[in-house]
Amino acid sequence: MCPIRPAIFSLLASGLLLTASATDIHAQSRPLQAGEEVRISWWDPTVPAYAFDAPRVVTAEVIDYNGDAVMLRRGDRVFTVPISQTRSIKRRIGTKPASAPAMVGGSAAGFAAGFALGALTGGLEGGGADVDRVQSGLTMGVLIGAPLGAVVAWMASRSRGIYEDVPFTDLVAGLVADSDGRVGLSLKVGGR
Repeated sequence: MCPIRPAIFSLLASGLLLTASATDIHAQSRPLQAGEEVRISWWDPTVPAYAFDAPRVVTAEVIDYNGDAVMLRRGDRVFTVPISQTRSIKRRIGTKPASAPAMVGGSAAGFAAGFALGALTGGLEGGGADVDRVQSGLTMGVLIGAPLGAVVAWMASRSRGIYEDVPFTDLVAGLVADSDGRVGLSLKVGGR
């Protein structure tokens, strides 16, 4: 067997593996579509930067997307962001579920509020001389405050989105020839 054949075979195999992995990466991403919710970050030249050059970050709905700009809607406001000023675009792909610590925290806060309300007002029976304030506070905290606090924490967690990056720039490779006759490879990334 010729010693060149294993080298050629290994080069071809590694080239196929690299091509397959690059194809899988590009197959996972899809272009933005109308109606999707995105979180976009861009440099806005109309906003003066007094102390810090901070980008604007907005969560909005995509109306239209072409290679040069993204048209977005947030409430009644429609605006366009040029891709050349865009830092990142993230597509909403789901909603984070309520976590146990958030539910416990909401339940504890609800219990504390219910206990305070029950102790101050005398609970469900109303105030009076023969009402035990601590027992009324415990009753309101356990039966009403804690479950209500857990439900409020669960409802608040439903608005937290899960976002994935949207590739909006392409890597463009090219050859550069120097005046000395040297040739090199150049890489250009679109966007900012």
